[in-house]
Amino acid sequence: MVQLDGSFHRWIKSKEEKQCLMVMIDDATSIREAYLCEEETTKAALILLWKYIEKHGIPKTIYADYKNVYQLDKKTKERVKNKGEAGLTEYGKVCSRLGIEIIGASTPQAKGRVERANGVFQDRLVKELEYEGITTIEGVNRFLEEGYIAELNEKFSVYPESETDFHRKAPSKEEMELIFAIEEERTVSNDWTIRYRGRIYQILSGNRNFPPSRSKVKVLQMMDGGLKFYYREWEIEVEDITYKERPKVKDKKVIKLKKRWKPGIDHPWKSKYIPERRTERI
Repeated sequence: MVQLDGSFHRWIKSKEEKQCLMVMIDDATSIREAYLCEEETTKAALILLWKYIEKHGIPKTIYADYKNVYQLDKKTKERVKNKGEAGLTEYGKVCSRLGIEIIGASTPQAKGRVERANGVFQDRLVKELEYEGITTIEGVNRFLEEGYIAELNEKFSVYPESETDFHRKAPSKEEMELIFAIEEERTVSNDWTIRYRGRIYQILSGNRNFPPSRSKVKVLQMMDGGLKFYYREWEIEVEDITYKERPKVKDKKVIKLKKRWKPGIDHPWKSKYIPERRTERI
């Protein structure tokens, strides 16, 4: 089991606002992994999970807070399940694909090991960053990755009671990219375009498995921000035509219409017309 927690603190003293240090720690060995970010978001949690799996393998369970990043609240979960959906957050979907069970912690005391690890970081890491003159989040993460975490693990990790390692082997990089992608479903329009987050993507005619109009495709947003499109199990090629191929609207000439002339109140047309009496000759 791996404990997970986000600790908000002024990790960079030169900044007034607090940052969030996300920490994962193995409950059996105290081996840890950390990642600094501005907020405790889904993307930050996935980056940290990727780092942990790359170094140590896939854990069996993750012990985390009841936060919307990790688990839906009970009311939302019930409402979603009534619609026939899984009731998982994006982080939960990734863990489900990896075979990781997420266990909710009701109190901070339940995650005592990671809470103590946060205390160690707040005491040691802040001083180290100030001494090294590191003032950016990117610089902090580089400092953590280039040796600081390895030194902490060497100093504070312990041998587990059982020699059996329940971590499973990490997938290949290509498999990890697909597993960690945020997946959404879209419908192919009649002109064979796909609309996704305010942009329009044209399905190219060279695709071997061409999806018919009104069919469903999966859009995968990768960790690096790139997109992949899948029709059933086949990847399809698309082109972003949001601005390039949109028809340009020609400037229209503004024609000012003349105001319709109306007679004034004192105009003869407005006066009462009384016809003269005509006399006829006998």
